[in-house]
Amino acid sequence: MALAQLEQELFACFFRKPHTIMDVSQLKEECFTDVGWRLYAGLLDAVIERGADVNLRARAFQLFQNDKPSLVYLSDIFETSLMPAKDDEHIEIASLLREQGNVTLSRKIAQQLFDENITPQQAQAALNDLLTENQDGIRSYSDNASAVQKLISKYHDRDFGPMTGFSDIDKEMNGFEEGTVTVLAGRPSMGKSTVAMNIADNVAKGGTPVLVFSLEMTAEQWHLRSICSRLPYGVKYTGKDLRQGNVDPQDEGLQEAIRITNDLPVYLDDRRGITIDDIASTVSQAQSRFGIGLVVIDWLGFIVPPKFNDQRIAIEYVSRRLVELAGNRRIPILLLHQLSRKIEDRGKTSIQNRRPRLSDLRESGAIEQDAEKVLFVFRPEVYEIDAWTDGTDTRDTIEIALEKNRNGSLTRKVLRFDKDYSRLHLIERKEAF
Repeated sequence: MALAQLEQELFACFFRKPHTIMDVSQLKEECFTDVGWRLYAGLLDAVIERGADVNLRARAFQLFQNDKPSLVYLSDIFETSLMPAKDDEHIEIASLLREQGNVTLSRKIAQQLFDENITPQQAQAALNDLLTENQDGIRSYSDNASAVQKLISKYHDRDFGPMTGFSDIDKEMNGFEEGTVTVLAGRPSMGKSTVAMNIADNVAKGGTPVLVFSLEMTAEQWHLRSICSRLPYGVKYTGKDLRQGNVDPQDEGLQEAIRITNDLPVYLDDRRGITIDDIASTVSQAQSRFGIGLVVIDWLGFIVPPKFNDQRIAIEYVSRRLVELAGNRRIPILLLHQLSRKIEDRGKTSIQNRRPRLSDLRESGAIEQDAEKVLFVFRPEVYEIDAWTDGTDTRDTIEIALEKNRNGSLTRKVLRFDKDYSRLHLIERKEAF
C-alpha cells in the first residue's frame, strides 16, 4: 500500500476517535509524506493542548486553509473517516508506517554514503549520526555488559547517587538513583517543602548541583528558608522574626548563614504556569550548564497539564512524561505531591488512620506505579495527636516513611522538626514499623 494511502487511513482513525493519536504519538517524520507530517504534528499538538474532545477536523482546516492541494488531501481523508474501522486499526497502520519510515531512512543513509561530494570519513560520521538519531533503544545483554559492569563497580564503591542526608533513611534508600522518580507526598502543612529543601541542600553540600522548580514558593522564599536553616544555634531570633523584619540585616550570625547558603550549588526556577515541556527544556539546559545531579519539583499540582477532561488522566500524562525525562536524561527527580483530604475521612483521629498509605497515592492515578521510591511525611500534631504509638511526645517531630522501594527495604524514621528554623534533626528513637 502506498505511503500516502496508509497515512490517510491513519488520519481517518484520528478523526473518528481523536484520543487514538496518543497511542501512536512516537511516530517520526520519515514515516510520512511532507503534508502528512505537517498534519500529524498539528493534530498531535491539538490533542495534547486541548484534550481528546478537540475538534480535529476544524484544526486540520486551520492548518491547510490557504493550501488548496492539501485541502483536496484532507477531503479524501474525511471521506475515508466515514467508513467503519476495527478498534485497533490505528495501531496496525502505525506499524506499517514505521516500516515505511525505515525504508525512507535506509535511502537517506545510502544517499549520505554514496554522495561523491563528501569524504568517506564524513559519510561514516553522517551514518553514525543518523543511526543514533533513529535508534529504537533495543540492546542485548552483550550490548549492555559495559554499562552493567560500571553499575556494579559504583555499588561496590558505595556510589549510590545523591543522598538525603538523613543516615537512617539513606541506609535503606541507597540514594536517588539516576534515571528514576522518587515521590515525596503528604497532606498540606506536613512539611513537604521543608523536607525537600533540606534534602536539596544536603545533596548540594556533598558537591552535587541541584535544580529546584519552586512552583509554590518564590525563589526568594525558598532561598530565605534555606538561610534560616543555617542560622547559628543559640541566636535570639527565629526565622519568623527574620521574615517580619525584626532582625538587623547586618547581624553577624545572619551574614554567616547567608554566606554558607550562597555557596551551595542550588539553582531555582520559580516560573508560574510552567508545563512539562518547559521543565524538560530547562533540565536539559541546566545539565549542560551546571552539571546538575538532582531535580526537585515542588509540586506536581502546579505543573500545567494538557487539557484532558479527566484530571486523573492529565496527572498520569505529566507523571509518565517525568519518568521519561528522568530516564532519557539519566537524572533522578524528587517529585512532591499533595495527598487528597480523603485521609481525614478514614475513621477516628489516630496515628494509624491519619498516617499516609500507598493506597492514598493511587487516588492520583499512576504516580505510585511510576515512582521508583515513595516517601511520605507525617506530623501527628497537625491533627492534635499528642503521642506516638510508643507514647513519646509528637510535638516538633516529623515522620519520614519510605513506603515504596523497588530495590530495597522499607522503613520509617522520626526526626526533630524545628519549624521556626526549617531544620530537621535525627533523634535517638525509632517508630515501630
